[in-house]
Amino acid sequence: MKKYLSFTAALLAALFILSGCAGTSESGNSQGVAIQNGAQTTGKPFHDLADYFLTGTISGSEVISENETMAAVGMESEEEEVKEGVVYLDFPFEDEMKDYTLYFVDTDSTGEHCVFRLFDEKSTLVQEFGDLNIQGKPEFKYDYLDAAVDFAAISVFPKEADEEFCGYYFAMDLANKHFYPESVKIPKYDGVVSGTYNRLIYTEETDEMSGKRDFYQIISEDNRCVKCKRWEYKFSEKNDFENVTQKITNTIDNKVIYEGPVQLDNDREPINQDFYKSYILNNLNIYEGERDDSILFYNIDDDFLDYKESYDSKEELLKALEMEDNDHIGTYDDEFGNEALDVYYKKSSKTGVVFMSRWQYDSNLKKWASVTAVPFKGMTSTRSLVSFEIMTEKSEMATGGYIKNIEYISGKLKSLKIMDFNRENEDAGYETLIEENYIYRDDGSLYYRGHNHSAYYYEPTYMGMNEKYDELSRCLYSAGYIENGSHEFYNFYEGEKKKPEYQVFIQKSSDTGYFVQLFKIK
Repeated sequence: MKKYLSFTAALLAALFILSGCAGTSESGNSQGVAIQNGAQTTGKPFHDLADYFLTGTISGSEVISENETMAAVGMESEEEEVKEGVVYLDFPFEDEMKDYTLYFVDTDSTGEHCVFRLFDEKSTLVQEFGDLNIQGKPEFKYDYLDAAVDFAAISVFPKEADEEFCGYYFAMDLANKHFYPESVKIPKYDGVVSGTYNRLIYTEETDEMSGKRDFYQIISEDNRCVKCKRWEYKFSEKNDFENVTQKITNTIDNKVIYEGPVQLDNDREPINQDFYKSYILNNLNIYEGERDDSILFYNIDDDFLDYKESYDSKEELLKALEMEDNDHIGTYDDEFGNEALDVYYKKSSKTGVVFMSRWQYDSNLKKWASVTAVPFKGMTSTRSLVSFEIMTEKSEMATGGYIKNIEYISGKLKSLKIMDFNRENEDAGYETLIEENYIYRDDGSLYYRGHNHSAYYYEPTYMGMNEKYDELSRCLYSAGYIENGSHEFYNFYEGEKKKPEYQVFIQKSSDTGYFVQLFKIK
């Protein structure tokens, strides 16, 4: 897309750009033109998380050489290099900045001191940032790369580079209508994968029989980019897209977290995108706080969680509770191989303790767990599991007929949506009553089930819930929403038995804290 300015404004902007900001004072002002420098920027605002799936490069960069006038802005940059002067960038500004313009300028015609210059709707220079060494023709990308914001950022790369992190990424500060001046060094990426809470960039290598993607997470708060995951696949025979094996590795730990079959489409994309994304995008808690290796223990006083104690290690706490190895009930590891739950119960005293671990990485990318220990009393024997019952009956408040939207993948139910007409508010039209989503492994076994229902038509308890399953289609974990917290159920199996031996129930509430029950399944 080509962009043209009014001749007067464009000429003034071009003259100012090509002048190299001669005469700029220490305050950042030059002949009445305001410049917002790095010292005047503030910290990043937090925005609501959202899913945006815009990927790839938005083309449209144009070059203005020192010998050209603004009338030539529409010329495309097929062969020009930075040393020829100025590159106009067709950046997709949000509505608040729709009349702003952005240029990339070689200030000394060497490519060693390139800067971005941002002009407002009055063609006033409001920010200069960068000072980058970009030799040859630059390449630009304008993608949504930060899951914490919902607008594009700008990245610039040299056309050819030997180093892995050769590019520069600048995030947009929309609240203050400028870019953050601190850059993050990033690789020259080939694509973006997006989810609700994370977005990762990736580089890709392929040959006739295999392929590899390396994934990177941009950590804007720390101004760095971290290689975090790798996805590899191999064909059993050339172009046999239905007989392919895959391996997913956590490259921070150098640990394989999944191996199994995968079906690819003709573009070598996984057909089962939901399962692929669940392993690529999750378990990326990088540098979320100060490291603390101590165990936080919630003690019990008269059956209520009353006060907290800190222990240096799990072994120290178990010794204080007089727990031994034979009191160990079991350990629950999540799908990434992290110990999430560890349970002990002493029959003689009828007391137990649950260790809950949340794994993350410190600023040096060393893995550690924030561990909370909660005691409990007694064990209940039961013949049946505590589980969720999916609602199928229509609410009395909804009098219209159902609309069902059903989607399948490989012959299995992928999603289900039940809707009804809102008789309370005719202008509202149809609304969702129940929605379910299923994720399967590529071998066909159920991996995840999610359920949501309307709290208006049904009880708010468990209005949102999810379950995880193993390769034998056994439910390992269930969690459901309650007011001010959640209910969680963990199942412990012996060998390949279909029925669990134990089930642990944990209530987490911002009002009452933790409550734990242990069930022995008969």
